[in-house]
Amino acid sequence: MNFKDVWSKIKQFYNDRFKPLSTNQKILWISLFAGIIVVFSILIYINSIPKYVVLVSNISDTNAGSIINDLQKLGIPYKAGPNGTIYIPASQNVYEVRMKLATDGLLGPTAGVQGYSLLTNNSLASLGMTSFDRQVEYQIALAGELEGSIDMLSPVQYSKVFLSLPKYTYYVPGQEEKPTASVLVVLKPNMQLSQNQILGIANLVAGAVGNMSISDVKIVDQYSNVLSNEIDLSQNAMVATSKLQLQQMVEKYYVSKVLGVLYNVFGYGNVAVAANVQLDWQQITEENKTYVPYDAKNNTGVISNQQQQTSVSSNGVPSGPVGMASNIPPTYVSTNPSSTVSSYSNTITNYDVSQVYQKIINDKSGDIKDLTMTVFLNSTNTSLIPTIQSAVAMSVGASTSNIKVLAMPFNNSAEVMAQKALQQSAEAQRFRLIVIYSILLSILLTVAIFYMTVRMRRRKKIKEVEERRKRIEAEAAEIAKKAQQVEPQNGEMLKLENNVTAWIDKDPEDVAQIIKLWINKE
Repeated sequence: MNFKDVWSKIKQFYNDRFKPLSTNQKILWISLFAGIIVVFSILIYINSIPKYVVLVSNISDTNAGSIINDLQKLGIPYKAGPNGTIYIPASQNVYEVRMKLATDGLLGPTAGVQGYSLLTNNSLASLGMTSFDRQVEYQIALAGELEGSIDMLSPVQYSKVFLSLPKYTYYVPGQEEKPTASVLVVLKPNMQLSQNQILGIANLVAGAVGNMSISDVKIVDQYSNVLSNEIDLSQNAMVATSKLQLQQMVEKYYVSKVLGVLYNVFGYGNVAVAANVQLDWQQITEENKTYVPYDAKNNTGVISNQQQQTSVSSNGVPSGPVGMASNIPPTYVSTNPSSTVSSYSNTITNYDVSQVYQKIINDKSGDIKDLTMTVFLNSTNTSLIPTIQSAVAMSVGASTSNIKVLAMPFNNSAEVMAQKALQQSAEAQRFRLIVIYSILLSILLTVAIFYMTVRMRRRKKIKEVEERRKRIEAEAAEIAKKAQQVEPQNGEMLKLENNVTAWIDKDPEDVAQIIKLWINKE
């Protein structure tokens, strides 16, 4: 099919279908055709516009700039929004782009932070570094690792850690400077750190740096609030809260234990029990030193040192032959048989004072110091009080003097009023439901009756119009038959025309209905 055939068919359609139409019909068809063209043009334009989806959001401007640079290298179009939001076209695989950015270290808690990777990346350059340079590099790497760990907390948008580590020396540990740390946390909008999270950050930093305590860590938020000051208060509050909770748990245990027994005897609601427990939180540490003296009889004691001296002496006169021969060695001293020989021996022993060291720790934390209970019975019979008192004392392991049993009638007016209020509330709710359902049913019935009435009127009117149409058709057929037989007289035609005109003026709606029926029949 060539262009001439197409043009001829268009001209034929114009001459056969479009040209015979009235002016209003032509305007309607032209407007409809123009509207279709406009709608299709708008749809094509909307589909041609690239749709953008969120790649990342709620990140720092520095990290967002790094991501934009990486997207430019990858040739991916983008749009920047507030709060570090970056959009990319939906035609791009968002998950694939995120994986590429994460591989480059631009996504995740440690995005833009150089941790221990700084040490591995500079392994070759570290050959010419001094010890001070190595310490500074290690300090930067450690701070980066701590920042990445702190950023994992949900309320934290990003953080900055400043470490002050003393230079390594060969001083004794007592003379070294202690390291300190400062942490700046930038919180997300309408978010706050809990006391446990603040304590966790302080423990994390103190545990990562050697010889650092929690008190050496200062935590500040972007509003200059010193969050680390709340740690001591929170610890004391936690200790006090734990003591109170333990006391309440013990009291609740004894109350439930006694109620469980008495309910089986007197029935539910006829017994009330109150307990008061005093816990002992005393901690006593005793240190004793006993000095034990030396006991010569039992030979007890610790020897510090011992010295022993021995000497031998003689009171005889030497004798022998006179001359040089007697003095040439070997010489032998001869004594007079009448001379005496004496010996002396002395032992000196020094003892240290013996001491016995004893340390006794008496920890009574959490022990029950005193237990008192009060039992109320919904009864006027006081003869059972001693029996119940002894039974309760034996069940809780307390003395009967700490158990008080009172028999008195309970005031159930509050319970009766509560039940009455619940009953009234239920009745009011039931009444409201009945009213609502009644209104809905009335509306439905009204709509149904109105709809049925309209339909019946419409059917009746259509039936009347149909009867009139049949009557007019019969009259018209009769007139036409007479006209075929004889030439109609001008008077009769004029009279018929006048009747039709009068009927149209009197009831134009019926005439319009008849014309619609004729058109539909054709």
